[in-house]
Amino acid sequence: MQKILVLTISVVLLLSSSVGYALAEKTPDWTHMHGDAYHTGYSNHELPPPLQLLWKKDFAGSPYANVVACWDGNTPKIFVGDVGMDARTGAQLYCLEPSTGRIIWKYKVGDGEIPASPTIYTSTTGQMRVLVVSSGILQDRSSSVVLHCLTTEGKVIWKQKLNGSSSQSTPTVQNGYIYVASTIFAGDSSKGGHLYKLNAETGATVWRTTLPDAPIVASPSLVEGRVIIACSHIGIGGFDGAWLGAYLRGSIYVACDDETGRIVDRLDYGDMRMDIFTVYHDGELIISGKTSQIWNEKIEWPPDSGHFYIRQREIPKNHIARVNPKTFSTIWRKYPRLYDMRSGLKTEIYAHSPVVSGDWIITGSDQGMIYAYNKKNPLKNWEHQLAMGSNGPQGVRVCMATSKNYLYLNTGDTPPNCQSCKARFKIFDIENGSKLWSYPLSAPGRGGVTIFDEYVYTFDRNYLYCFTRGEKPKLMVDPVDINLGEIPKGNSETTQFKVWNGGAGYIVGKIKFDKPYMKISSEQFMQQSDPKTFICTIDTTELTVGQTYNIPVLVDCATTGEKQFVKIYFTVTGLPILQVTPLEIDFGVVDRGTYSESECYIDNIGEGTLRGEITSDAIWCVIEYLKWEGNHKKLIITADTTMLDFNRNYKANIFFESNGGTAKVVVTIRTKQKGPKLRVYPTELIYTDVTWGDQITGTFAIDNAGILTLEGILEPSEDWVHISTQNFTIVD
Repeated sequence: MQKILVLTISVVLLLSSSVGYALAEKTPDWTHMHGDAYHTGYSNHELPPPLQLLWKKDFAGSPYANVVACWDGNTPKIFVGDVGMDARTGAQLYCLEPSTGRIIWKYKVGDGEIPASPTIYTSTTGQMRVLVVSSGILQDRSSSVVLHCLTTEGKVIWKQKLNGSSSQSTPTVQNGYIYVASTIFAGDSSKGGHLYKLNAETGATVWRTTLPDAPIVASPSLVEGRVIIACSHIGIGGFDGAWLGAYLRGSIYVACDDETGRIVDRLDYGDMRMDIFTVYHDGELIISGKTSQIWNEKIEWPPDSGHFYIRQREIPKNHIARVNPKTFSTIWRKYPRLYDMRSGLKTEIYAHSPVVSGDWIITGSDQGMIYAYNKKNPLKNWEHQLAMGSNGPQGVRVCMATSKNYLYLNTGDTPPNCQSCKARFKIFDIENGSKLWSYPLSAPGRGGVTIFDEYVYTFDRNYLYCFTRGEKPKLMVDPVDINLGEIPKGNSETTQFKVWNGGAGYIVGKIKFDKPYMKISSEQFMQQSDPKTFICTIDTTELTVGQTYNIPVLVDCATTGEKQFVKIYFTVTGLPILQVTPLEIDFGVVDRGTYSESECYIDNIGEGTLRGEITSDAIWCVIEYLKWEGNHKKLIITADTTMLDFNRNYKANIFFESNGGTAKVVVTIRTKQKGPKLRVYPTELIYTDVTWGDQITGTFAIDNAGILTLEGILEPSEDWVHISTQNFTIVD
């Protein structure tokens, strides 16, 4: 009895000490757009759901940006700017009290607005500083771009005027220097930009580099001695039946030497639009966006009129990629697609700036999809369809943040597709994409997501919201319904669920079940906010083929008295057998820079349900999906020759591993040698209502769409046709 009493006292004392330390430890600052200078959107402090609304503040005209936050000594503060929709006050930088939203001070930037997130950094003297860029038009119609540096009490330290027409670039501060960009506009399109390196103490310019195109909303990062920033060509578009606004096309990643500012490398993505933050994580750049192939289509309008036109069409190709920051070479690339329930077809999406957490890379899309990729285990990849608006889907823009176990997101902007739609603030389990909690906002979403101290902040078009955890402990279990489908007899299957405290304090409890053919990794829990994973292993050796089994697992919380059942069910079947056809795919000889597609089929010629995973040993050989479940599946295989050389043979292997065996498909392709290419426009000259004896003159053009010299001869097929020349030589 004495030993039991001593053991119990030791456990309680250890727990009390741990809780006291956790409460006393300060949470990390959120200093930049997307949290840090690498724009990862990650916080090592997390708030498990459910959350409760602590306060919301009228913030009409809030920017497409983040709240930033820091500890000013022992005092927490948050900072945010507005776009100056109130003509009486203009744009202002606000310092707010995190727990109440009360304004501590505000600073009017002068002419212009604050379209980007503020930035916080620590000076060499140990003092906290706040940076904000204002951008606007002066009374004489000239542009004004100014970088303001303030103390956390709102006192101006210095100002620095930047060249350019505007700036939506959030500054980054690394190693005692400030990196910030500005954009140059001429008429309705961008004409380049500037990248600055400034002394963080004085604002003095160290160097300024001219960029090949506009940084728009880009935010630079210093990565291994090179300052990396993305640029896009922006044009102000007219009404096309869908949207009135700006269009991004033509994306270039630029690397500048940190010592001199000289451009030392560039990655040209051609026709591409994306939200262009430099996301750097685990030694890699993470890039997400929409590429395009442009082609000309001949149409007759009105129909049967004899009037033919050429219009430009676009074939979108969306992707997410991991890129080596030293060489700008592609390490890994995927092409996410959206399944359109209305048409039954897979359509392209417009992917946005990703966020990262551990092995996870997560991106959103205009079409209301979330795509999550796991670098170490692609079988864990997941995707989630958000709610659809009345006239279109809700999009996920630059409005996500992550922690170790959770994805926090604002479902984003919806106009013009759905003016009446309202955004929701949601939390997902990062391991499987299940929605854990949701809160309806008052309007379409607008701003980012910030995690700081015991609070999470986000915007809609009307308000700034602050959420926090509830005051009481609460048992949280996910998932509670697990369907394992069919398991072949004699096989072992594993599944898992998580238990955590969604409130304050901690919870203690036990796991109970009574099935001898299942084992569990633990039968008790004592949790604060961190989830505990329970791994369940089921052995079907002694079970009956054709029978369905149900396992109710009771999660019993002694702290709150709450009880939650996890239901696991499955059916025992015979063994599947994998068959893949064809086993060889030859794309033949193709033009370098094109995409070629082919099909293969996965079939189960045995019993039960076939499931498995697919891998490729060549990044140019892109497979439609990495895992499957089903007895007859079509697989699209794409050869992406944009990363291949001319006049070479290439071979790739696609490996299939399943519960019904393995298979391999060999893919071959050859790229054409670069050379001249004949192009004629138009290919028809049509004349109607011609009077006999008239001489009719028309013109057409011959173009060399390749390189090297194009030579040829023109030979009319009729003697009544006369041409101005009989041969041609075109260099380019």
